[in-house]
Amino acid sequence: MILPKRDDQPPINYFVFTTAMVSCGLVLLAAVGATWYFTRRKLKKQYDRQRAKAGAEAEPEMDDIYDAYYGEE
Repeated sequence: MILPKRDDQPPINYFVFTTAMVSCGLVLLAAVGATWYFTRRKLKKQYDRQRAKAGAEAEPEMDDIYDAYYGEE
């Protein structure tokens, strides 16, 4: 059922609506990007610490996981 439009209801201001939607999208994109960046940075630090602790000749666990998933090179 389509409801009739009331005469006293103002029309949608599409500029304001579009601006609000674009702003929300940019905020969400920035949040996802920041989460990705800082998680990646944290994992890289963890990987570097693990590699330094294991020594130059030992392979860290992350390489083993990578090889198990993608296969030996």
